[in-house]
Amino acid sequence: MAYLILRRTSIGTALIAVSLGCRGSDATMPPAATKLAFTVQPSLAAAGAVITPTVQVTIQDAQGNTMIGANTRVTVGFPADVVGATLLGTKSVNAVAGVATFADLAVDIRGVGYTLVATGPGSEQATSEPFSVFLVYDVVTTGPADTCGIAAAHTYCWGANSLGSLGDGTNTLRLIPTLTQGSERLVTVDAGTHTCGLTATGAARCWGGNGSGQLGDGTGTARFSPTAVSGGITFASISAGDSHTCGVTPGGTGYCWGANFKGQLGDGTTTTQLTPVAVAGGLSFIAISAGVEHTCAITTAHVAYCWGLNDTGELGNGTTTRSPTPVQVSGSTSFVGISAGAAYTCATTTTGAAYCWGKNYYGNLGDGTTFTRTTPTAVVTSIAFASVSVGEVHTCGVTSSGAAYCWGSGGFGQVGDGAQTLRMLPTPVSGGLNFRSLGLGGEFTCGVTTAGEAYCWGSNEAGQFGDGTQFNNSLTPKRAGL
Repeated sequence: MAYLILRRTSIGTALIAVSLGCRGSDATMPPAATKLAFTVQPSLAAAGAVITPTVQVTIQDAQGNTMIGANTRVTVGFPADVVGATLLGTKSVNAVAGVATFADLAVDIRGVGYTLVATGPGSEQATSEPFSVFLVYDVVTTGPADTCGIAAAHTYCWGANSLGSLGDGTNTLRLIPTLTQGSERLVTVDAGTHTCGLTATGAARCWGGNGSGQLGDGTGTARFSPTAVSGGITFASISAGDSHTCGVTPGGTGYCWGANFKGQLGDGTTTTQLTPVAVAGGLSFIAISAGVEHTCAITTAHVAYCWGLNDTGELGNGTTTRSPTPVQVSGSTSFVGISAGAAYTCATTTTGAAYCWGKNYYGNLGDGTTFTRTTPTAVVTSIAFASVSVGEVHTCGVTSSGAAYCWGSGGFGQVGDGAQTLRMLPTPVSGGLNFRSLGLGGEFTCGVTTAGEAYCWGSNEAGQFGDGTQFNNSLTPKRAGL
């Protein structure tokens, strides 16, 4: 309706109709919004994955009723005090019938107690309930007393952090997954007493102890964050051992650097090298593994070669003679995977059979004995393994279907069968989990399941489970890296 006002003019008094506004006659003009409210809250989500159920923010009047005629723009974001994390997805949308729907929101890094703030023109802002973001891993790897993994294109490490092996800029023990420093994204990571990884372009980065030049940056200085390996070499794979590191280029050339007192670099000398040197012999490799003081690799012809320390037959050539250059492992077996450990080696064949050689004091060769072997000896089992990994005194394998088996020393529960007993033959890991891969530390084991969840078992003395606890050893797989 219009209101009439009496107004005096130069020719007298007249009634002039003046429209001062309409109340309730125009449904397209809703009253101004007064507040926003999260009606579907953000919930527990995986880093980098879309938050479900879909977050919704409603435009409400003073009484909390949805203003179904409102179509203003609503924006969500982190509070100003959130540093480091990024809210991904479409963060600003127009409301439909008073409801703003955010269908693809995600958070890129792990965290607890996150909140979102919603704002809009003419509306009182709203803050969501707190929520947490957990990790789904692509890979998990273990050192002697720490663990690292890659999740949502970020590298996380936890555990002892000796000489900066976690890469977070400190040497402080960490009980939960902690981001490594730097803006570079790694696609693979491998932990020994130090840690190394590769970028998507094959550039090598290492961090941690460097007393023997194992970081490959031309110095002997420990690095507390990822540091470029000198030489600009592009690698297809990298393996961090005890005090040396090795890698293979896309063309199959092997390079090693670091300690070389036992000839573990394979360059024909026993001279420590602070930057990468080519492995002698001109062999073309598809895989390489740096152990404590020896190294093994597989050629494109599926032949295994080893070099370095051989005091307990870990080179597998039938002798206990050390070699500073690659020597062929005895036999005519075709290998596809290999893992070098403290003083022994295991490998898998094209048919899934597993062979081990070297020190066997704890039954870690899996042949049912504790006899040292200087040539490849079959693991006594009918199980076909997709991969086998070795530690200091225990060994584990994963089948093509993801079933995990371990054998060797179980004094801390690292075999994962619920006991603290030496096992001389492959023993099923409890829990019925399906793993993509396993990593073996000093007295513990960790793995990543086909669902991307991390589990660990054995010793947790340095917090290497990454579950916020320390010293609570576990004889069976326990969810880790939370």
